[in-house]
Amino acid sequence: MLTDRSSILSIISVLAMSKLLKFCIWHRLPLYYAASIDIINTIDYYITFAINNELMLASYLTLTGIFILIGMYLKEKYNAKVRVIKNQSSESNR
Repeated sequence: MLTDRSSILSIISVLAMSKLLKFCIWHRLPLYYAASIDIINTIDYYITFAINNELMLASYLTLTGIFILIGMYLKEKYNAKVRVIKNQSSESNR
């Protein structure tokens, strides 16, 4: 894992390019996850959290769970939009 300033700058540039190129949320979600992990690692490197390895692992797993839940929410939200569009198109074909 990279823990210097260049990794933060590279994450910022990747996130900026994803916004500039108008990536969908499905392509940006892993970038946000990688950015959040990198930020936590950088803060831990410079500030040194006073927690043991098990608690740090638990915080990473919690963050992973949060991103999985966000992905599930976005998938359901996207599928609901697709269902509405399909229903509207099938009704117009009748």
